[in-house]
Amino acid sequence: MNYVPVKCALAACLVFGIITANQYLKVERTAWKNWNDAYYLYTMGNYSDCLSFYKKSWPVLQTNGEYLTNYGKALSMADEHEQAITVLQQATLYSPNIVVFCALGDSFKALGKLVEAEQSYFTAWYMNPGRFYPKYLLAKLYDETGQIKKATDIARELLDKEVKIRSSAINEIREEMKEILKKYHY
Repeated sequence: MNYVPVKCALAACLVFGIITANQYLKVERTAWKNWNDAYYLYTMGNYSDCLSFYKKSWPVLQTNGEYLTNYGKALSMADEHEQAITVLQQATLYSPNIVVFCALGDSFKALGKLVEAEQSYFTAWYMNPGRFYPKYLLAKLYDETGQIKKATDIARELLDKEVKIRSSAINEIREEMKEILKKYHY
């Protein structure tokens, strides 16, 4: 039996496979590079500028939870709240975390969807009740919407809460909670 045609067919398949894999890896590398560039711009506070790089990475990374979290948070920070909600809701499918739900709450709040904002902040808090930030966001939401009892209850709760690791962020949160109580004469 003559194996030359079989060997040629196998060689052709191997070459085709290598070319296809190389193209795939090139697209993958480009997406990760764009994400890296986007994240760099984001950390520098260039929220609007980073969005084009995040968008270029979307076709490849749209199921990567960390990417979706970064992109959604950047959209929220750039006041692109409708799109942020879409991306962040997708992020909840792949990497539900406190950052995602706090950013969702911020975007819902910015759009006046207060029930959804409240639910998002509560979800973030339930993920780790020891964290101050989600409850802080709830207190701010209640304060800004005139829900005095809820705002002051959370302010007191955060002031009474044991601080496990001291930080300037915790100090700032506690000072803002004192201001809420002072504002309403509590």
